[in-house]
Amino acid sequence: MSRILVIEDSQTQALKIQFILEDAGFEVEVATNGKQGLALFFAKDFDVVISDIIMPNLTGYEVCKQIKMDTKKSKTPVILLTTLSDPMEVIHALECGADNFITKPYQDDLLIKRINDVLLTKESKLNSTNENFELARFLDKEIMIPINKGQILGLLLSTFEDIVRTNNELQENKAELEYKNREIEKINLRLEVEMKAAQQALRGLFPKVEYVENFITHPIKIALFNQSASEVGGDWCGFYNIGKYKLVLIGDVTGHGAGSAVVAASVSGYFESLANSKLSEEIDLITLYKNLSQFIKKIGNDEFCMTMAMLLFDEDMNNYYYLNAGHNHPFIVSYKDTNNIEIKKALLSGHILGHVPDENSKNQDEIQINKFEFKNDSMLILYTDGLTENANKLGEQYDENRLKKFFQKNNFKFTNPLVIINKVIDEIYNFYDGYPIQDDITLILIKKGAKSIIEEEN
Repeated sequence: MSRILVIEDSQTQALKIQFILEDAGFEVEVATNGKQGLALFFAKDFDVVISDIIMPNLTGYEVCKQIKMDTKKSKTPVILLTTLSDPMEVIHALECGADNFITKPYQDDLLIKRINDVLLTKESKLNSTNENFELARFLDKEIMIPINKGQILGLLLSTFEDIVRTNNELQENKAELEYKNREIEKINLRLEVEMKAAQQALRGLFPKVEYVENFITHPIKIALFNQSASEVGGDWCGFYNIGKYKLVLIGDVTGHGAGSAVVAASVSGYFESLANSKLSEEIDLITLYKNLSQFIKKIGNDEFCMTMAMLLFDEDMNNYYYLNAGHNHPFIVSYKDTNNIEIKKALLSGHILGHVPDENSKNQDEIQINKFEFKNDSMLILYTDGLTENANKLGEQYDENRLKKFFQKNNFKFTNPLVIINKVIDEIYNFYDGYPIQDDITLILIKKGAKSIIEEEN
């Protein structure tokens, strides 16, 4: 079984690639940035490396260059993920020694084909000893290109293949251009209607900061915050009383705009129907996960997926069951006393919704549920990746460590969660320093106090 290292800073995209490759029979490990990817690469043996180009700290070019400079592992094929919007991308790829391109967006079968192509040619490269470089000029710039015919040919052929594929698609559509133009006008009108409907629906779902009034049971209080990066976004959350249980959900649909908002609104309708159903007296999280994943796959038309954290509380909210569908792990904050704050993650692996594994896939049986006690003087922090992955003007992400440190240095044992959530938002937006957010943000605080009075602040 061939081993693939995937280096991708987007959690959603990394999970998608991982599922595609594992379903195809590859063994996959994922790194979320260039430094982590290089550490994994040099610590273990991989047959192919797939790396995104645009990443914080180390770019895909820099990762590839360090791999190709290593005397022992330089022959490992490196495939770069790119939009191929600039001719210089090809030049940079030649300079760093990349073996292949995959142009975004791509089909699953193309990704598998490219990996198989580089694996077929890997043996000849292992026997090659040509490490020379030659100086060349392109657009008035001097560049150093490795003199390796196999590497250059493979890279240029993959680029040419993408160009031919794109050209064929254009030729196929040329005869229908006038018809397509009329269809586009209809689609634009429909999207405008859907956008307005989604805006109205999501405005109802997401006041900017609010209490979840119908879900508060003493001594539990829940507060939430949502901000879309565009007019409408793909973040979603829901709070449902289902029989004797209480269900808390937070999710993130891939992408932004009308499409992701319509998927989010559809998921909201799905749970509203479930909550009103007579069949909802008993609820099974695994069955719920499987049915919801099929539902999202159908309405998303294989173009949209969704991460989600599912928390099912018992009647008194003393315990909860947790299922993770590829989402950020919640933080659990425990207030022991005034100076003792314990913060940990509810770690649990899971598979993204809408990407349903084949029946024979090993992923099919790996859905896990953990049970946790919801203790007094504790708080659950649920959030979407926009909270930690949005960046300031310097390109620095807020990240999970900053969020954890914020709660470590501020004792909120007796503070109202609505006050806490406003302090968190002030903290992150001060960090962004006026730079517009690029991804939707949703934050939920579920706080359980032991005392009858929780401090109210203005």
